[in-house]
Amino acid sequence: KTVNDQECAPVLQLPRRVVVNKAATLEISYANPLPEPVSRCVLLVTLMNQQVKINLARLAPRERSKIYFEFTPRRSGPLQLQVDFSCDKFSHVKGFVTIAVAPS
Repeated sequence: KTVNDQECAPVLQLPRRVVVNKAATLEISYANPLPEPVSRCVLLVTLMNQQVKINLARLAPRERSKIYFEFTPRRSGPLQLQVDFSCDKFSHVKGFVTIAVAPS
């Protein structure tokens, strides 16, 4: 099966303002675009040269879900956050956002 990256690319939503040394919560939405269930789903979040692997529950056909990821930026300025979404039927579908971290 061919999977269109746009159909299952993670969608990242940030708060309006992200401030250095203050916790911020990122909403990560993801979906199974296939007409069959997928399992062994994983999100790999890369931020500030660190990676966090998040194991997800299986997704039913066409199911959408979301999780919340909290992080605390340690310096102001631009910061890139990348999310890599993989399951047993597709892999390495990426979403990313550049965050403008404000000084405290």
